[in-house]
This record gives sequence, structure tokens and C-alpha cells, in this order.
Amino acid sequence: MLLAGDIGGTKTDLAIFSVERGPHSPITQTQVHSADYPSLQVLVKEFLEKAKTPVERACFDVAGPVIDGRVKITNLPWVIDEASLAKDLNFKFVHLMNDLEAVARAVPILRASDVITLNVGQAVPKGAIAVVAPGTGLGESFLTWDGSKYVSHSSEGGHADFAPTNERQIGLLKYMLKRFDHVSVERVCSGIGIPSIYEYLRDVERIPERPEIAQAIASALGLKILRVRSAEAGFAQIPRPMMQMALSKRPFNSEQGYAPLLIRLSMMFFVVRQQLDESVDQPDNSSGTQSETQNGERYTAHKCRYCFI
Repeated sequence: MLLAGDIGGTKTDLAIFSVERGPHSPITQTQVHSADYPSLQVLVKEFLEKAKTPVERACFDVAGPVIDGRVKITNLPWVIDEASLAKDLNFKFVHLMNDLEAVARAVPILRASDVITLNVGQAVPKGAIAVVAPGTGLGESFLTWDGSKYVSHSSEGGHADFAPTNERQIGLLKYMLKRFDHVSVERVCSGIGIPSIYEYLRDVERIPERPEIAQAIASALGLKILRVRSAEAGFAQIPRPMMQMALSKRPFNSEQGYAPLLIRLSMMFFVVRQQLDESVDQPDNSSGTQSETQNGERYTAHKCRYCFI
């Protein structure tokens, strides 16, 4: 039996798999809030006690760079290493890997039912594939074709500089530089960036704050009722880390470069003003699948759970 875990700053997913049932049919699984536990060992022990299934091996993907089998979890006060986990949990083998590298490894074996097509297009055979996963932070990875198969690569591209492209974004950067020594794209295009964007629009641009939203933020409930607003409204920051990774002009498995896809991603997070200003109309995305053209060429994007491929 193999225990697999996705360890994130907000939540942790655990599941037990067998050779007979394969990778798509876990024997048992659970999802918990990571911050409710003092360590991964405590979390896993609780899960195994409830599962009552013997496990000898485990693999965990973690939010952060894994160096010599050891990692400090991003956005959590956990330090994890393979040897301690194996000893504390009485496992024969434990392997740690970067969470986005794990997502990238799964891309080649995804089934049609595992993905939702956002933009219909024609994929370039054996082209590089980018994975962008906005969540608590901003995770990134990519795959390249080595001549016989796809090979996954981890990346900390979310920590690349936030590169504003218009006056409003420049204003946001100046505002955030008063708070942080370094403003990465993750501090803008992820869950941890939403409060800063909200406060900038409220305090600097003086957009009126609705009482119920102020109360939700004060009680740490977050902006759970945000609505996607039009990119043309002026706050559609395009994340730049893929460009800063020095990939080629057409790095993705599509005919067109990264910009249209990442505009879609950034729209998820630049919705705060919609809550502050109800006058902005929402785009109609009810169809779930969209077809778009950029510079006369079509491109394809797929959504897989919380990652975009």
C-alpha cells in the first residue's frame, strides 16, 4: 500500500492507493486544514488510525523546494524531512517532492474526465507544457519532451518580481513596497495577495467599502463571494514569472504564447473591486468552454482541479 499526500499551506489531501486499484481509485482519502495540526506526523497518524489500512511507503508533495530530502513548508511552520517521517511513522520508505512537480508528473496520465477545456485550440505535438496553480501561494512547474516522454521540472517562479504594466498596478506595487522588502508575483496573484489588493483599492483609491465585506474580512472569512470582473476594467495584471524563466517565445503546448492563459488566471484574483464597486458588469462565462484567438492564432488551456495546464 502507498500513502500519497498533497501538503499545502491551506489544506492537506491524503489517500491510500494499491497496485490493483491503480492511481485513479484510492482505497480511502481525506482532506483536512493543515493549520489545525502541529506537524505532518500528527496529521498522518490520525488519518492512518481512522483508515485502519497498513501502509509501508509514502510519497508527499509539499509547497516549497525540497533539498536533500528536507523542506520548510511555504506558508506553514512545518519543517519536514524524509528520514524523520519514515522513523516517526514506521514506514520503510518516504519520498518528498515539490507539489507542482507532482502536478506536472500527473499531466501525461490525465483522463479526459479529469480536465475542463477553457479555450479550444490545437495543441502542438511534443511542445512544452506549463502548469500554473494559484492557491494560497502561486505554484508553477513545466514539462519538456526528452525525445521519448515528458519530463517534469519544479519551479519557484511564483517568487519572481511582480512586474506592473499600467498606472494602477504601479500604484499597487508602490503601496506593497511599503509593507514588503520584495513584492513577488505571488504576493499579488494568489490567495495571500487578495487582502493587499483589497486594502489598496479601499485606502488609496478610496473605493467605498461595503459593511458586510468589511465584517467578513475582519472575521477572517475572506472574500468568498467574489465575482469575476472584466479584464478590460484595468486591473488585469499578467503574471510574468514564465517570461522571467527565460522560456522560448512559444513555451507552452499551444500555438500561442502565455499571455491569454495567464490573463484568465489573473482575473481570478483581480476581482476585489467588483465587491467594492457593484457597477462593473460581469462577463458571461456560463458555457464553461471558450474559444479565443490571439494574434490570429488559436490556443488551448485546460483546468485540472486547482491547476491550469
